[in-house]
Amino acid sequence: MSSPSIDDERILELLVQERTCELEIANQSLLEMIDDLRVTEEALKKARDDAEKANIVKSQFLANMSHELRTPMHGILSFAALGMEKCGSAPTEKIMRYFSRIHESGQRLLHLLNDLLDLSKMEAGRMEYQLEQHRLADLVETVLEELDGLLQEKALTAEVSSDMEDSTVVCDRERILQVVRNLLSNAIKFSPAGGTIRITLSETKLPEGRRATDPHIVPAVLCTVRDQGVGIPEEELESIFDKFTQSSKTRSGSGGTGLGLAICREIIRAHLGDIKAFPASGAPGAVVGFSLPRRNIVFNKKKRLGEVLIEQGHITEEQLRQALISQSDHR
Repeated sequence: MSSPSIDDERILELLVQERTCELEIANQSLLEMIDDLRVTEEALKKARDDAEKANIVKSQFLANMSHELRTPMHGILSFAALGMEKCGSAPTEKIMRYFSRIHESGQRLLHLLNDLLDLSKMEAGRMEYQLEQHRLADLVETVLEELDGLLQEKALTAEVSSDMEDSTVVCDRERILQVVRNLLSNAIKFSPAGGTIRITLSETKLPEGRRATDPHIVPAVLCTVRDQGVGIPEEELESIFDKFTQSSKTRSGSGGTGLGLAICREIIRAHLGDIKAFPASGAPGAVVGFSLPRRNIVFNKKKRLGEVLIEQGHITEEQLRQALISQSDHR
């Protein structure tokens, strides 16, 4: 047999090179597929974890909701039954006490339902706000006057300090009163008798948008409330603003639905402000504060599909109008 010619060897070398190149390309494609599969696997794992967390949150929400609704309803039914049973034999004072308990439980139930309705509107972007200029210092004083009786009951002192001459912000007066009222009520509830609650107003700045990384900043006013109670563990400084969540140090025997701070967060976010709990830095008590911008703000609203399509350039406003007219004609 004759030996391969030089041309045959060259052809064989080229074939080997071509095959090697094909194998390298195939190998690269395989590696890319493996990377894609790994990314997909991680995404699926994250989606599974998120779904499990959402399911746990939903279960906790339903359990807490059931408990919060059942407790006042049980009180109403129990004292109503006692009143009906003893209305002909019990003294008037006792019957009035039953009615008083029924009224208290009814008020608690109404307060819970109002909170749930408010929170639902806020999260859906359907809460309406009346924007005007207000001095935050005046709003704080208004709430302190409202809660003066509670302060006196526990011999508490409320001290207000400010490093600014003008604390004007653009806000919805009633909603910000609601925020201040909630923070001060919590401070009163968890402060020891004879203690001091310190309210501080100071200058600060906020991002112009919702992201902390937004380059533009606007002047704002920061209001902090510090009490001398049991405080908030550092690992719970963010979670206390979740629905039906209370600090582990204040969870037992203090009442409350765990919706107050969640509603406060929605109100402040709607004002493009910020609300947070701060580390107490070794001092006793809790520190919670919120910031509001001084300038006019435009509230975000839930956009209809047509508005989104126009913004993204999928259709024009005229095309949307014609589509709506055509849809109306076919009805």
